[in-house]
Amino acid sequence: MPRGVEKEKIRTPTKDQNANDIFIYFLLYPPQADNCPAPDLILEKGKTYSVTLKGSGQRFWIDYSTRIAATSESYNTYNLFLTKDSQAEVKLNTTGFCRYPVTDTIEVKPTQSSAIQLQFQRELKGGMDNMRIGFFFTLSSGSGSITLNYN
Repeated sequence: MPRGVEKEKIRTPTKDQNANDIFIYFLLYPPQADNCPAPDLILEKGKTYSVTLKGSGQRFWIDYSTRIAATSESYNTYNLFLTKDSQAEVKLNTTGFCRYPVTDTIEVKPTQSSAIQLQFQRELKGGMDNMRIGFFFTLSSGSGSITLNYN
């Protein structure tokens, strides 16, 4: 070792310091992956779609064409109508942000419902930015034949 140069002390980080470093890393470098699958159906305004949902917790992913195409970050109202068999139990769910693994989902409650029709109204931000959210239907029971209309 050259004269006048002290041997550098090796410092072992504590458990708390390691946890803090990991937390800071994820704040500075958040995951960039899109963890929501591509939509099975992109709904166009004014069109009606016939869809068959499968049971066993399978997810049928949707999105709105106008939301995807929007370049502004303004909020818009989206009305979605679902017609189903009276015995069918169908749920609309949304994810948190797709930048992170899709583990937690929230059931979207219909704004109006009857035995054969559910209406969902959402205020959503336009554009497909990094804070994209996903939407999917699941069939809990009954027939999976449904029609969807977005206007």
